[in-house]
Amino acid sequence: MKLKINSKKNNALVGREDVEFEIDGFEKTPSRKEIREKIVSETGSKPELVAIGKMRQSFGEKRVSGTAAVYPDRKAMERAEKRHIIERTEGKKPKEAERRKKNRKKDRRH
Repeated sequence: MKLKINSKKNNALVGREDVEFEIDGFEKTPSRKEIREKIVSETGSKPELVAIGKMRQSFGEKRVSGTAAVYPDRKAMERAEKRHIIERTEGKKPKEAERRKKNRKKDRRH
């Protein structure tokens, strides 16, 4: 799996670095965790300070493109990113989805 960083832009207004990337050379579509690890190795930041935004893959292609944001600290990340993006990047299920899942189970019992 090869990571190519297409652009890095310093976003001073939000206090982060925006990264556009492309990944190719993989058999199975990489997870957000694997992509985050690759971005961390390229940028030299900490894994908990990287948020994966969008990921796009065309049908049948062995290439993924996307965006990520690299933050200087956790506080800046929590201030700028939506909670579900942070949770999804960290591999946690969003709290809203868990609540809906519990409610669906309750509805099935009746």
